[in-house]
Amino acid sequence: MKAVLKRLTTVEEDHLDGLESKLPRDFSIALTAWLGPDDANGEEMFGFEVCTPGFRGREIDPEKLPIMGRGRMLVERFDPEVIVATIRHLIADLNGDSWHDLGTQLSRYFYWEFDGYTEEYR
Repeated sequence: MKAVLKRLTTVEEDHLDGLESKLPRDFSIALTAWLGPDDANGEEMFGFEVCTPGFRGREIDPEKLPIMGRGRMLVERFDPEVIVATIRHLIADLNGDSWHDLGTQLSRYFYWEFDGYTEEYR
């Protein structure tokens, strides 16, 4: 089983169109990657922050961007195409026997809505 990016929104579920013109040069914004299995309908929320190194008070060689860490993507500027391409590249090599396996792998990079969930909480 593979994961696919179904859509990308702000945490308020707004589309990203035109958002770059509203953000300052150094910014931080919370986004939601809606990811799901490639062989079925459905999607789950995987949250993360997109920010510039300057917002974090750091200087990083722009040639090394974007960088993805646990729940954070550092970018040179807000560009939805770069963000989508980075997510797709990140998930391209992930495989799992079940959606839970994939979700666990994805939660290394994003904040999964079911992170830490076990059957005992039902």
